[in-house]
Amino acid sequence: MDLNRTPNPLNREARNQENENWHKLERLNKSVNNLVLHSGGDSNLEVVQARGGESTLNDRINSVEDKANSIKSVVVSKNEPKDADIWFEVL
Repeated sequence: MDLNRTPNPLNREARNQENENWHKLERLNKSVNNLVLHSGGDSNLEVVQARGGESTLNDRINSVEDKANSIKSVVVSKNEPKDADIWFEVL
């Protein structure tokens, strides 16, 4: 889980404490993911396959959503266009 950090007008000590809180949250997320992965000690093959190389299924879903959100254009054409993120060929 990548969390966004925003600059704030707090003093250096307060900013350092806030950043440490973010680090703790990120470490906690990794620990939870590891617990999910290792619960029961045995992963169902279908779940492992659904992860698609990601460490958790949630990471896979987030990755797919990020890719889907980055698509700017879809083109239907006889020939492959040069500027489309995705295109479908008309037969």
